Amino acid sequence: MIRHDEMGTVANNKLTYIHTAVSKLIQFCKKHCWINDYSIADNTGHLWVKNA
Repeated sequence: MIRHDEMGTVANNKLTYIHTAVSKLIQFCKKHCWINDYSIADNTGHLWVKNA
């Protein structure tokens, strides 16, 4: 019987977290080299709730 350890929503969350971490690392390296060519706010990786 073949086991599928990486199946399900938990596996998807892990992959998303790794993708986000790698993206943040690349963004940090670009900032360190004074490369600011992205048009996305810095806090897009987090969920923020603002009072209206």
